[in-house]
Amino acid sequence: MLSDTWTIDGFYPIDWIPSGVRLTAYSGQAHDLPATELQRVLDRIAVGALDLMPMHSYPLEEIVRAHQDLAAGRRTGKLVGLPWA
Repeated sequence: MLSDTWTIDGFYPIDWIPSGVRLTAYSGQAHDLPATELQRVLDRIAVGALDLMPMHSYPLEEIVRAHQDLAAGRRTGKLVGLPWA
């Protein structure tokens, strides 16, 4: 979208996305987001209270719990399984 066109010659992002990764887009407009909600998010970012890239790691023996957390929506962000303890 930064190119101001819907397509870029020779570029098809689906070919570059690894298995298990999702490509998403937001097509809303500025007026779709209430000013109070935007300000709440900006305030949290300003004081360091909003982690924009949360990551949760699980040792291999807890991989079942990682899947359960993911399926139940208990975690947001990236979940990483560690092959070592």
